[in-house]
Amino acid sequence: MIGRLGVGLGGDDRGVSDIVSFVLVFSLMIVSIATVTTVGIGALEDFRDGEQLNSAERVFATTGASIDEVAAAGSPHRTSDVNLRGGTLFVRTTGPSITVTVGGNTYPSGYDRTNALVYRLDGTSFVYASGALIRSSSDGGAVVVDSPRFTCSPDGAVVSLVHVEAIGPSSVGSGTARIDVRRNSSELLFPASGGSPSGGTPVELEVDATNAAAWNQTLTSPALGWSNPDGDDVYECSTDRVFVRRTNVTLDFVS
Repeated sequence: MIGRLGVGLGGDDRGVSDIVSFVLVFSLMIVSIATVTTVGIGALEDFRDGEQLNSAERVFATTGASIDEVAAAGSPHRTSDVNLRGGTLFVRTTGPSITVTVGGNTYPSGYDRTNALVYRLDGTSFVYASGALIRSSSDGGAVVVDSPRFTCSPDGAVVSLVHVEAIGPSSVGSGTARIDVRRNSSELLFPASGGSPSGGTPVELEVDATNAAAWNQTLTSPALGWSNPDGDDVYECSTDRVFVRRTNVTLDFVS
């Protein structure tokens, strides 16, 4: 009788052990699933948001390229479609201000704001201004996606200013926006008609814009070649040949 009782207790111990093991394994699975779900969804959301911004950057870069092509007389008219994805597209008229000084004369004279085309999405802004495309975040960080057409070399300096202006609505904030880009006018500011392209003195480029650090980064890069000896908003170029052009481009938003 005692022997049978001992065998029965041993069987109960094994049954309890199996139940405890099952509970522990099941609990571990639940905790693992909860952890993966919590962390994984957050990572997937971050990845999704990052891809959305990268996609927006690529689309906006295409729009900037269309403006540059029209400004360079490669095409008198271009149309670009932008999926706003809940963001806002608008023309900002508060800057930047860009001027070029050659031989004591400043170009353009009296009207130096180029304006900017801005696409803002979830705290991130993509800004096109006179060929430059800058991506900035609400925390103040900024990176240059594409450089302006401001080149400096011993052989010559070329500054191509592009003034953008909205006709009709100055902003659009839903659905897919179609941007109709047209060249309105273009003028060779220096040298003037019949003049010589030889400046004879150092060229100064003054850029008064937000994201000053980003502008400094691209202008002083080896690709553009400007120097910034005083660390301010004035950039210098030592060259004998200078060309300064200003092109007015109109943007028509069709949502």
